[in-house]
Order: sequence, then structure tokens, then C-alpha cells
Amino acid sequence: MRGFFIVMDNAPIHIPDMNDPVVLNQGYVPIYLHHYSPELSPIENIWAILKEKVKHNILKDAESLTTEIIESSEAVTLEHIRNIIQYSVNRFDSCWSKVFM
Repeated sequence: MRGFFIVMDNAPIHIPDMNDPVVLNQGYVPIYLHHYSPELSPIENIWAILKEKVKHNILKDAESLTTEIIESSEAVTLEHIRNIIQYSVNRFDSCWSKVFM
């Protein structure tokens, strides 16, 4: 899978001096996100949408939480997901160039 990117956030465990040799040896290119950059991590945006939908409901038990999560995820349209991903793709070059928002 050479030529693919490994995208990492700024978690303390993601130390470039330690990670980069391993990642590069596997044929991947390491990319480190800017501090707090959820716009470059599409799943963060999806979680935000789901949390917003779920938190407005009264939950009685774990089963109702599960139901709310499923219903909330079904309410996120494919078009919305595509837009979120495209936004991340559009921001990628500035991340690669280390241009901060």
C-alpha cells in the first residue's frame, strides 16, 4: 500500500521522531494534523452531528441511547457526508504546507 498517507492528530503518543521511521518504512507518508483541527478529520464532524442530535433527547437506559444513536446516524445524509469529506480534502493541501487556519 505504498503511496498512502497515515494521518495522525496531536495525541501525545504521535511523536514524529518515533513514528515517522516506522510509517515511512512501511511505504506510507506521515501527516500530522494541526492542533485541534477537526475539519481535517471527517469522522470528528460526523460525531459532532450525532452528539448534537442525541443530546436533545431524554434517555431512559442504554437501549434508548442505542436507538437514538442509530436514528441520528440514519438522519445524516450521504450528501452531508460527501460535503464533510470534500471539505477535508480541500483543506489537505494547506495542512501539507503547514498553513494554519
